[in-house]
Amino acid sequence: MRILLFSSILLLFSCSGHDELTENQLKEELQPGSAMKGVYVAGSENKQACYWKDNEKVILNDGNNMLAIKMFVSDHHSYVIGSSSGDGAAYIWQDNIKKKLSDYYNLPASNKVYFQGAHLYNNDFYLLGMIYNPDEPTANKYEVCYWKNGIKTSLIKLDSPQKIMTRNITVRNSDVYVAVSMTQQYTWNILDNGYFKNGQYTSLNKPGYYLSGVYGDDNNLKLMYRNDVACTINTIDLLNNSSFVQGISNPFKMFFNNGNSYVQGLSDVWKNNTKIHASYDGVIITILWILN
Repeated sequence: MRILLFSSILLLFSCSGHDELTENQLKEELQPGSAMKGVYVAGSENKQACYWKDNEKVILNDGNNMLAIKMFVSDHHSYVIGSSSGDGAAYIWQDNIKKKLSDYYNLPASNKVYFQGAHLYNNDFYLLGMIYNPDEPTANKYEVCYWKNGIKTSLIKLDSPQKIMTRNITVRNSDVYVAVSMTQQYTWNILDNGYFKNGQYTSLNKPGYYLSGVYGDDNNLKLMYRNDVACTINTIDLLNNSSFVQGISNPFKMFFNNGNSYVQGLSDVWKNNTKIHASYDGVIITILWILN
């Protein structure tokens, strides 16, 4: 049995409609132009962590009883994030060499890293995580941080992992943005939404809203959140402080490529604020693409 856990945007295609782009057209538009060019899908088959490059399976070393949940490909390296179904620990394969995340970042054996997200920018690899350190005082046992090519930046320390939900990490012009929701312990009620920029927190002053994340490239920087009452998506352009509303339900994420913006909702995809994809009659085709 094959289980595919997609690690990037899932593009939904209709079987009809004149506004639909073909699968080949989308591949040509969204594929990277690096030496490792291809369409990558990370997942597992028969409880074995693996990935597919252009439908050709690559088995990950020592990946029995594991899931591959995220993948990135640069000009020269591949990164796969996975987890064990046994101890629940997070692992990383760099060029198919497997390590525990705690070992990959040279942390003490007593520390445990919870994977929160990752990003690739100009061949620099960023990983967002939460470290549990039992040797720290109670108030600081959980640390949200990110690593850029192995160098750590600490964002916040807490006494409970239930007091924060990290949404995503993105990079624009080498500035690092991490979107988070501050939550009430035990209830998960959202007390505040905001984002860190290079470690400095900015509040949106929008408690109770569902925050999708901050998304950007060198020409764009936008934040998406949902108004649960109106069931609409609000997008804030952080570069010019403008905002607009899209009729997208349950946004998953946003991507930018070749001067175009893509937003994936529950049942449709929008390109440059215009709906271009929808699923009809239960037929859905999925494509995974990786930016270098």
